[in-house]
Amino acid sequence: CIAGMCVDAHGYLIVADSSRKEILHFLKGGGYSVLIREGLTCPVGIAITPMGQLLVLDCWDHFIKIYSYHLRRYSTP
Repeated sequence: CIAGMCVDAHGYLIVADSSRKEILHFLKGGGYSVLIREGLTCPVGIAITPMGQLLVLDCWDHFIKIYSYHLRRYSTP
């Protein structure tokens, strides 16, 4: 169940998946990676601040969790 999503400054989609209890990072050309897998009980919302922080609303913990978000550089063939 996708609970929330946002797009970073470079156009990459960041998704809070509450059923998998993960934060996923989707590339423009396809494919995805798991950004956050540990410490989430029910992520339902997500946002990226201009300062590079990833905010995750975890509803069962009743917290907004703050993570550093660093965009990795991806090269295309």
